Amino acid sequence: MGEPTDALLGGEFAAYRDVLLAAVEPAGPTAVRETVRRRRRRAAITVATVVVLAIAVPVAGWAAAGREAGPAPGGTTSPSPAPTAPASPTPGAPSASVTPSGSPAAPDGRISRAQLLTVPLDLPAWLPGSGCFAGDVRLRAAVRDDGDVVLAAVDYGDVDGDGATETVALLRCVLGTGGPAQVVAFDRDAAGRIVAMGRVVRTQLEKPQWLAELAVRNDGAVRVRVADHAPGGGWPIEQSIMQWRTYRWTGDSFRQVAGPTSFPPNPAATPPSTPSAGPKTLSLGVSATKLVYGAPNSDGLRRGTSTVTVTNTGGATVQYPMVIMLMNGRDDAEHAIWPAECAVGNFRSDAAVCTLYPLRPGERRSVVLPFLTTADGPDGEATVEVAPGTGDLTEQVPGTKVASTTYPVLFSG
Repeated sequence: MGEPTDALLGGEFAAYRDVLLAAVEPAGPTAVRETVRRRRRRAAITVATVVVLAIAVPVAGWAAAGREAGPAPGGTTSPSPAPTAPASPTPGAPSASVTPSGSPAAPDGRISRAQLLTVPLDLPAWLPGSGCFAGDVRLRAAVRDDGDVVLAAVDYGDVDGDGATETVALLRCVLGTGGPAQVVAFDRDAAGRIVAMGRVVRTQLEKPQWLAELAVRNDGAVRVRVADHAPGGGWPIEQSIMQWRTYRWTGDSFRQVAGPTSFPPNPAATPPSTPSAGPKTLSLGVSATKLVYGAPNSDGLRRGTSTVTVTNTGGATVQYPMVIMLMNGRDDAEHAIWPAECAVGNFRSDAAVCTLYPLRPGERRSVVLPFLTTADGPDGEATVEVAPGTGDLTEQVPGTKVASTTYPVLFSG
């Protein structure tokens, strides 16, 4: 290329450079600061957009999944697996409800009188030696035979604080004109079966001898009205001292939490006067009515009764008055239906022994004793003895005397 051409191109490039440099001439400090602000705003907008997307995407996914997969985003707990559909219940099986926390609810222990009378029950033990059964017992609405356990009263309340209702019942084992009693709390197990939760209180050898009524308070405490003496044997219940005592469930049993724990002396059972002189001896007297046997039944057995009256003739209370029915090869004491006045029944090689409740000085008590025999006669006599006992089976208090009497035995029919 020749010089004229180079000169021409050089002039063009010089002119272009002058125009370009004028267009890109650096601005002042104000223009620089404005540029930095624009860049920061862009960066802030970009970061906010990213954060919004980071939150919105999981929330949208959680909402689309129906919320079964776990807690909402932002929670610290691990997601729980989705619950499975419950299995179809078995016909007749009790359904278990579920509390909001997920733990099974306590079974409903409200049991009607009709339900309590429907199935055999395992009851807490009765007063020892009473002859009343505790296992596999069918409650009765009324007495059919001696030894029946009668459902006397029922009340309801949450006695164990589990949020469900339990059933509290007053039961009487009927023997003759009386019999031992106990108050029992019932509940249902997880399978819906009726179970005895525990005994609230029962009659004792000395006191209380009678349970009159019960009531369950709103706070779950069980109140029982008890009496010092049981009605029967010539003793009207109106002469008994009545007390309300309160019991509460402790987690494995009931214990008394309010009310008296003992009885004051009963004026009706206190003799008009007590011996003021001489030693306070233990002494008993006895009398008995004739024993008359009826016609034999289909098994060839004849039955009859004799009323034995025991009197405390000494100066001190006899805690365990023993009525001793001597065996004679003909007259057998029918202990299966001994009356309630026999607090404890025992046997020795030559006699059957009915231990009465305590007798104060001058006090007397009558007891109707049942007998049976396979004999058809002839008429004769029988012997009954009384003696102060120690409370240990049939042992007599050392140094005390035995009182006895005979009574006629007659056959009829």
